[in-house]
Amino acid sequence: MLCSLPFLSRFYGPSQFADYAIVLSITNILGVVISFRLENAIFGHTGLRRRLVFTLAGVMAIASAFAITVAVTVLSILFSFSSTIIIWGIVGALGFSLYNTTCLMLNAGYQYNEIAVLRISRPVVEVVVALGVMAFSSSYFLAIPISYALVLLMCLMFLSVYKSLLFRGAALMMALKRNRDCVLFDTPASLSVAFSSYAPFLILSLAFDKALLGMYSLAFRVVVGPVNTILQSVAYLSRQDLSEGHRQKQLMHSFAQWRSKLVLLGLIILIPVVLACYFDLFGLMFGAGWEGVDELVLVLTPLIVTKIIAVPLSFVFVIKKKLKLNLAIQLIGLGLTTMVLLGALLGGVDFIGTLIAYSLSYALFYFVYYKMSESITIHEK
Repeated sequence: MLCSLPFLSRFYGPSQFADYAIVLSITNILGVVISFRLENAIFGHTGLRRRLVFTLAGVMAIASAFAITVAVTVLSILFSFSSTIIIWGIVGALGFSLYNTTCLMLNAGYQYNEIAVLRISRPVVEVVVALGVMAFSSSYFLAIPISYALVLLMCLMFLSVYKSLLFRGAALMMALKRNRDCVLFDTPASLSVAFSSYAPFLILSLAFDKALLGMYSLAFRVVVGPVNTILQSVAYLSRQDLSEGHRQKQLMHSFAQWRSKLVLLGLIILIPVVLACYFDLFGLMFGAGWEGVDELVLVLTPLIVTKIIAVPLSFVFVIKKKLKLNLAIQLIGLGLTTMVLLGALLGGVDFIGTLIAYSLSYALFYFVYYKMSESITIHEK
């Protein structure tokens, strides 16, 4: 995906990247919650119960996406606004949710080869679609929902996953009741995380020129996008390892091992990014009209490094069943980053200054999040 950006940035301008950013925001904000985080419960069960949770997560995602689409369509008619980008974002969110649920089911069954196929193919398909839509449309954002739809079709290769679907009404309701903590606590916590990550796209679009939002979108995709992909892959391994460590009463040992690995990963990513910014390599890479991307990438580095360390380790909240605490921390993080963004905008801070304030505040949040993860691990019994 990253390798395609120098070409795409020469065909699509900042405005098209801004539309992509809005659809990406809706996809990632809704995508992590429309299944009500029931997919996370997959790791807590085996056999029949795991199959029920897998089915339930998919059913909830489809029902939620349909309900939200109907609501947005009705509101667009009543208040006379275009809902096209929003609806495409909802389609992308449904694809994201089903894709993530499938990967987690494969993860629970230690099917890492299948996960690798899906993880690699999704961004590749998005690039191919982005190149393909050039012929008939400037709507770059279409690449997101279409790529998820095509990759979900690839899931037909994994028949063992589809055999795990189990449609039994009473049993599904029992599974929902049994895993209600995911709905009550993990869902709002995950929504807070997602909104905090993608809030700049939505909030900054209200105050700054679309071209500036497009610049931020490109900078975000250069560093945050690849890092998110890496962290999702790392999380498949860390979740299994932390869960196994907890079962064997060695959670602290597993936590410490992963902390060392993640600090090293952060340095491996940070050093080349800083060097590339210092030598203005990003500006040269993306062509005329994209000067200043290097500065925006550099602004995001504090957020990136702390995120690399904090996110994979945060699964201990699920393992230790500290979902209420996790929710409280995420709500604080949401409030902090949102207030910083709105405060900077209302205070007349320029675009760069606003992003600096956001990046530093979110980095502080991730640091606190890591320390809380460490704290509940230390108190393991």
